[in-house]
Amino acid sequence: MKRKPKSKAWEEYSRRTCADRLRYAQGLSTEEKTKLAISWVESNPFADASSESWRKIDRNVHTCLSDSAVGLQVIKLIWGLLSKSDDLSGLGVLVEDYLSIHGEAVIAEIEEMAIKEANFKNVLQYVYRNTMPESVYNKVRLAVAGSVEDA
Repeated sequence: MKRKPKSKAWEEYSRRTCADRLRYAQGLSTEEKTKLAISWVESNPFADASSESWRKIDRNVHTCLSDSAVGLQVIKLIWGLLSKSDDLSGLGVLVEDYLSIHGEAVIAEIEEMAIKEANFKNVLQYVYRNTMPESVYNKVRLAVAGSVEDA
């Protein structure tokens, strides 16, 4: 199925939005990233995912994923705040989106987390292919299976 070409106005809007996201993510201080991660964990999306405050926090976290370095920092901060009894599916969704955006450029860092912290494999169980390249998704599946070092 052929896609209809986007208008120049749409392309310009998309470019500006992407630039705004990067500017937001790159402008956050370490303290602001930490507060955002704490808010994301404490707001418990599964209690009331429809709340406006949760959606705003989640939008800001997802905006951080636009920059690969900032996105990884936020993922690590959230991971560090979660306990073993927490529902890890929300973080799995963030990792999935992160890998769908950055793919091959960042999969090594995610694999490294799975090697260093065996429980991180539980997060990766919630990562689905979505729009990430098949090669990246295959590496996620290998990490879940514990075969990262052999890949």
